[in-house]
Amino acid sequence: MGKSECTGSVLKSFQTGFRINSRAMWALLLLGLTVSSALPVSSEDDNYLNLFLVKVNKRSAIHDLAAEHGFTVADELEELGYHLLEHKDVSRRSKRSAESHVQRLSNDHRVQFVQQQKLLIREKREILHDKQLEMPERNFDPSEYFRAPTPHLYSRGFSGSEGVTFNDPYYKDQWYCENNGQSGGTKYIDLNIKIAWDQGYTGKGVTVTVLDDGIDHNHPDLKKNYSPFASADMNDKDDKQNDPMPDTRTPGNSHGTRCAGEIAAEANNSVCSVGVAYNAQVGGVRMLDGEVYDSIEAKALNYKNQFIDVMSASWGPRDDGMTMEGPGPATKDALEAGVKKGRNGKGIIYVWATGNGGVHDDDCGCDGYVSSPYSLSVGSITDRGQAPYFDEKCASTLTVVPSGGEIRAGEFEGQPKIKVVTTDINGGCILGFEGTSAAAPLAAGCAALALEANPDLTWRDMQHIVVETAKIPSVDQTWVVNGAGKHVSHTFGFGVMDCGAMVNAALNWQTVPELKIQKSQMYEVNKPIPTRDCITKTVPYVPDGTPIIQLEHVQLYVKLEHTRRGDIQIYLTSPSKTVSEMLSTRKNDNARGGIDFTFMTVHNWGENPSGDWEVKVCDNRKSTSDNTGKLEKFQLIFYGTAETLTARSAGNTESHKLPLSAVETIEKEELRKSRNLKLKRNMGDKRKKAYHETEVREEKERDFKDGKDFVDRFLDDKIEDRGFDGEKRQDDDGLYKTVLRELEDLLDKRDDQNSHYREEKRGRDARQDLLDEIDEILQRN
Repeated sequence: MGKSECTGSVLKSFQTGFRINSRAMWALLLLGLTVSSALPVSSEDDNYLNLFLVKVNKRSAIHDLAAEHGFTVADELEELGYHLLEHKDVSRRSKRSAESHVQRLSNDHRVQFVQQQKLLIREKREILHDKQLEMPERNFDPSEYFRAPTPHLYSRGFSGSEGVTFNDPYYKDQWYCENNGQSGGTKYIDLNIKIAWDQGYTGKGVTVTVLDDGIDHNHPDLKKNYSPFASADMNDKDDKQNDPMPDTRTPGNSHGTRCAGEIAAEANNSVCSVGVAYNAQVGGVRMLDGEVYDSIEAKALNYKNQFIDVMSASWGPRDDGMTMEGPGPATKDALEAGVKKGRNGKGIIYVWATGNGGVHDDDCGCDGYVSSPYSLSVGSITDRGQAPYFDEKCASTLTVVPSGGEIRAGEFEGQPKIKVVTTDINGGCILGFEGTSAAAPLAAGCAALALEANPDLTWRDMQHIVVETAKIPSVDQTWVVNGAGKHVSHTFGFGVMDCGAMVNAALNWQTVPELKIQKSQMYEVNKPIPTRDCITKTVPYVPDGTPIIQLEHVQLYVKLEHTRRGDIQIYLTSPSKTVSEMLSTRKNDNARGGIDFTFMTVHNWGENPSGDWEVKVCDNRKSTSDNTGKLEKFQLIFYGTAETLTARSAGNTESHKLPLSAVETIEKEELRKSRNLKLKRNMGDKRKKAYHETEVREEKERDFKDGKDFVDRFLDDKIEDRGFDGEKRQDDDGLYKTVLRELEDLLDKRDDQNSHYREEKRGRDARQDLLDEIDEILQRN
């Protein structure tokens, strides 16, 4: 897809658009009206690609194997051990799979795994109703938004002038950073972030990358903090500059730019807004602005995993209440590799939006990205601390973030309410970005502040810190206390994220003990699921080696048959009597294929798994259908530690529901402690990244070496096939050294700040020229 160069006024997006009667708008919404958009990117009837994901026993055999079966090697996912193959006789896209070619590869003893790639529908998690653009498109002038009168703010104790101050024109509207009721919401329903800013924690030295439809890095609020080294274009294979600039002619391609602005919009430049981590480096991987498939997602999640600290993803499978889908095999491996190997073994922090399918009665437990133990899943709350109408409830949500929205669809029929203020494509600025799409980047920014305070935090440390510091945002009946004494809810996870408390905890955090993963046996059941009733199975925790003492995540794999998937409910009860609803009923899900899926809960965090676990599978008691089904088998997977984190646990007791009076007491006490935090002043740390010229040069040389290594391996296979001798190989090595010297000379000739980007492009072009020259050498011989 082509790209357009874009400049423009910061206020371009504020040009007043058409106005629509609010009641009429919501009536159209409830009738299911949709609008055209950039996504979905594929038709479900034309979704098989001429790309075959293959893993072989010996990497050096891939070219021989491919040639024998009529394939060519299109790409390599080196760290994950996969290759992508193409076949000359297979259509680029087809509604039918190339099963004969898959079978031929599968039968080859050198092949461990093969799968033909399919186009995936991946939707951006704005409040879109068609999932791509706000429905209908509403372009309000900033002056049209509701703002509480000034006397009202001062009567509530407005403190916007204390501590750090900003000249960015719409910072005062960023209620989610510092809430004094300016949006009409409840005071202190915010990220409690200013306490961290006041002590100098701004994300410096931390790199956050947004996986989305690209970033308009020419935006005046993003240009300073944009990192081309944390960015890539995975949609345009012909883009030698690897530039994530989106196609700005399409309004739907603003999503990544909006997310990036929330994270790292520059402060005090008199432009638009202030990012949560306004001194962090921000990059973008353009991956949703074209065809999306398993290996694209895997490459994006594993990109520059030694350089990038945090990745923010505000997308996933459809939130339509009838989809149950998780990551493909390569993407699963990429997530695991990212947390095990990324950041020198400390792990990339993957922040994921839970989804906005509440309006469709969706359940975020049906999203395998959100329910991965390796992702930090983030939901949304309003400026009053309550769940918005689009909220999805599930047992895998870790935390929520204030990003605005309505509790009931269409409840605000007067002036529009401010949600999240952020950057827009073509130099724009908006005040109405909302949904879990807006929540995840805010959480990613908070993670960056915690990493600045303590760069040694692991991915699990970050999740523990969120669990330990999250607060109850509002009095609600969904709160329970689990067996470890932690309050948790299917609506709010462990509570609203508190950035100031996260930074405070990070400063003196002790790394959590080693992770242990233990699987139960596969329990074969093969019993019917009674119509409008339940089947219950109780199994003991049987440790595999040293017992886990404190849990983190618990997964439940279930395989069952059923005539209507949307009528199935699944519950998991721990020995501490904590009940996790792993799957709720979904009114739109009429699938008849049953379930073969892995669910996840965080509600047992800190509990001891010892004892009996109860799995209950039910057919909806309120259903009018005479459903039939069979529970075939299930398995439990426990994640936790063999050491007790005594300072962070109340011990193992029996779980109990919190009465509203207790919820209110806890809410007030947590708020008091949060607001009275005294953070240690940020004095800087030599371990933090420094974006000096030497580091930039080293990064470019590593980029070139990565490409050279792939060419080396390809050439080795070719030379072996053609019988090249050692002398010829030395000539080719000499060619590599010549190009490397030329690249080093280019890197030495920096005259201005913008030369970094131009030199990377020339370096990549030189590498492509090298490939072309090698191919000519081989053709001649």
